[in-house]
Amino acid sequence: SDAAGQALNVYPLLHPITGSRPRTPWAVHLADKAGRFHLLCVDLDAKASPEAADRDGALLTALLAEQGLPHLLCASGPTGGRHVWIGLAEALDAELVGVLACLMKAGLPSVDVAPLTNPATGCARPPGAPHRLGGTSRILAGDLDALLAPTVTRDQVRALVARLAAQAALTSRPARTWRRSIAETEGAPRLP
Repeated sequence: SDAAGQALNVYPLLHPITGSRPRTPWAVHLADKAGRFHLLCVDLDAKASPEAADRDGALLTALLAEQGLPHLLCASGPTGGRHVWIGLAEALDAELVGVLACLMKAGLPSVDVAPLTNPATGCARPPGAPHRLGGTSRILAGDLDALLAPTVTRDQVRALVARLAAQAALTSRPARTWRRSIAETEGAPRLP
């Protein structure tokens, strides 16, 4: 949305895609009509900083690689935003995906949770889809098979959630300050 709160990326019409790709901006739904996710797209927004979106993309893709999750990193358009795509071999409940989105946001400030927290309308422009400001979503890293022949299971996503939750718990603890008490002996300070 813009400064006045008006939606900038609106896809009001639904069309099945057959044949060639549309020439206008288009997006795919991440969840089915029952609200179960078949695709995950982590939207790393460049509004605050393209460098932050790029950095968060690198951190997220490194974590996904470490967890053994096939994924695809895309430049979402000309403004520096990133999309990290994960194809799912098993559909996921919206609740689990919502928890995942919130945990990602806790560690990666550029994450826009909207596509992953709204199963009814959450969508994203896939690789090759035009951007409203010009250019297209283009693959930066990964193999398109991550989306075309998905292998990521529910258990793998749960393990990712557990990893992110543990990481969030470590980073959210207040810093501990150590103070040594000082005693006095005959008016002179000393360490007990």
